[in-house]
Amino acid sequence: ELPFLVDLVDPATGEVLEVKLAVVFDLIESDASGNLTIADLKTSKRRYAENQVENHLQATLYAYALRRLGYSTDGRNTLIRFDVLLKTKQPDLESYYAVKAEADEAWSLAQVRRVLEAIAAGAYFPIRSWRCPDCPFRKRCAEDIGA
Repeated sequence: ELPFLVDLVDPATGEVLEVKLAVVFDLIESDASGNLTIADLKTSKRRYAENQVENHLQATLYAYALRRLGYSTDGRNTLIRFDVLLKTKQPDLESYYAVKAEADEAWSLAQVRRVLEAIAAGAYFPIRSWRCPDCPFRKRCAEDIGA
């Protein structure tokens, strides 16, 4: 695992946003033909719903980051696989797949932009978590809650 940053580019305007996307891939695999797959390792107490990976923001942003680095699975699409260790009575390992296209990325980037605009307008709810030390908004949250 090697963390890196990629620019976030608004798909509607081409504007490079002031924050960057921090990415740490668990694994990138290549088959004999050179096709890439992003594999992400997860744990869960229950099996994923049928469309859970298809609608997963992290999966789409991973595909975006890989494409920004100049790679994809087959040109315009990126294959994502979640390997999920089920923490159930009978533990199991399941794999879930999704193909992400540029249209998926545009929707996700628009969502990111909306979240950034909401934060700038003060319309957000700070949630303390293990992510706080690395969050670019931690100073803003501390000011807003008086910490």
